Amino acid sequence: MRNKALLLAGALLVCFSLQAQQELSLYYLQNIQQGRHTNPALFPEKTVNFNLPVLPSIVFNFANSGFTYRDFIHGRPQDDSTMIDLDLAVSKLGPSNFIYAHTNVDILDLGIRIRKVFASLNVTEKVHFNFRYPFAFMNFFINGNAENIGETIDIGIAMKAFHYREYGLGIAYKHKNLQVGTKLKYLQGLANVSTGKNNVTLHTDESSYAITMNTDYLINTSGIDSFPENASEYFLNFSNPGYAVDLGASYELNNKFTFSASVIDLGRIEWRSYLRNFYSNGSLTYEGIDINRYFFSQDTLSFDALFDTLREEFGFEKSSVNYRTSLIPKVYVGGTMQLDSVSHVGVMLYGEFFDGLQPGITLAYGRKLGKAFSFVGTYSFKNRSPLNVGLGWVLTFGPVQLYAVGDNLSAYVIPKRTKSFNLRAGMNFAFGQPKLRPTEAPPLE
Repeated sequence: MRNKALLLAGALLVCFSLQAQQELSLYYLQNIQQGRHTNPALFPEKTVNFNLPVLPSIVFNFANSGFTYRDFIHGRPQDDSTMIDLDLAVSKLGPSNFIYAHTNVDILDLGIRIRKVFASLNVTEKVHFNFRYPFAFMNFFINGNAENIGETIDIGIAMKAFHYREYGLGIAYKHKNLQVGTKLKYLQGLANVSTGKNNVTLHTDESSYAITMNTDYLINTSGIDSFPENASEYFLNFSNPGYAVDLGASYELNNKFTFSASVIDLGRIEWRSYLRNFYSNGSLTYEGIDINRYFFSQDTLSFDALFDTLREEFGFEKSSVNYRTSLIPKVYVGGTMQLDSVSHVGVMLYGEFFDGLQPGITLAYGRKLGKAFSFVGTYSFKNRSPLNVGLGWVLTFGPVQLYAVGDNLSAYVIPKRTKSFNLRAGMNFAFGQPKLRPTEAPPLE
């Protein structure tokens, strides 16, 4: 069982080696329009800002709160050989563990500033994968149930995986020292897999060692099990509508201190097409469970055998019923202190809501080097990892802005020890200086 459990652990490792929506450094890169993805109240420095569909802003994000690659695979102390260390990997897990993998592509991003108003329009393709698994889930499949005799453990996993297209209309307004903004978003749902209920428990009897499993588990899918016949039917499917809103504000207390807060992706999608729902509500007692019988057949994974068993024993019911899923809201609360006309420091608290609150904190230092180049350096604690040093920069020549920003440089230096990676890069066209009234101060250079 232990050797074959490597395949199950390997499946999680594959997720880890993909590439989450925690763009913390971007929050302080405010001289490009992409900063409005973290706070819709922000004003870019230029009057007109846009990108081209052939050169879009692209985001890749990954985060893992559990073990690193080095925890799972490393060299033996006594020689140069490589070992798979399941015990060390499991020991690094918390009670609840998360894997995120997100990618966004801005097909269109246009913004125009007219004095105290900034209006924006965006079309963004989004693919998000969020997965939560408890410590007991991995520990049971790797080490068995010997540690939990007489106990009831939770092995239910939760998942939200989306593919949707966002059509956003944003508006921001500046009144004296206060900036407020919102973005209203229509969402075109394309595909989804999510757990509506994720209650699965195991109890091992102290006398007979029989294992009783209880489930109240619901998996909803759209565009997965029943897939459209051609690509155009998939990408032009408007049968799964959704709506969301971003809200933000920024207040300049004086020439030194500015405070800001925002809520992003507050909304949901109604799934109505290409549906499959799988629901289990039952109990089953195994008199000495043989995992191989249910998961493996002739040394290969046999998920068909597993599903047939679950359907027979637990009465899994298949249906095609409409359902809804909420997005994964994010909250940013921060402040900056202007050190001089070209540099500032800041601190920001972050929270992402998936199966509870996943918090983070970021410290930042930003500086402008003339009119052509600016950068921000950050340090973040997130995903139960302190090893997150980020960098973002913007290079401007004429109307062209080249930029790149990420939260974790260590992912490039020591990738086997990192728990997260993200990168946003692209090119904007930005030109025109806002026409300010005599009472309005120009942006700091």
